[in-house]
Amino acid sequence: MYASSQRFVSVGTAPSAIQIATGAKSRYAPWTHIVESHEKVLRQFANMGISYPSSLWGRFCVGSEVILVPLWFLILLIVSLAAPPTRQIIGRFSLRMALVAMTLIVGVLALFAGMH
Repeated sequence: MYASSQRFVSVGTAPSAIQIATGAKSRYAPWTHIVESHEKVLRQFANMGISYPSSLWGRFCVGSEVILVPLWFLILLIVSLAAPPTRQIIGRFSLRMALVAMTLIVGVLALFAGMH
């Protein structure tokens, strides 16, 4: 978290999401590393009026003080940008394609394992 005498900006994780928050004044010194429990973070969201339905799937939220982006969305975005164009997929099978397919399969298996 970066804090000045006027405002602060905090970047961190919420349950299954990346969180960027800002606010008026901070009680912490500039560039302070803070560790908070998931329960405390969820209580802070409840105080701000942000419901958090699932600690597994995360949540999208864009507010005046906080931005939340689920981790699964960031992983999906990175994998989709790393995938080769469709024409090359149909034409041949490469090591890169095998790695992309294996990453997608492991991601799906991890999601199913996390649900049980």
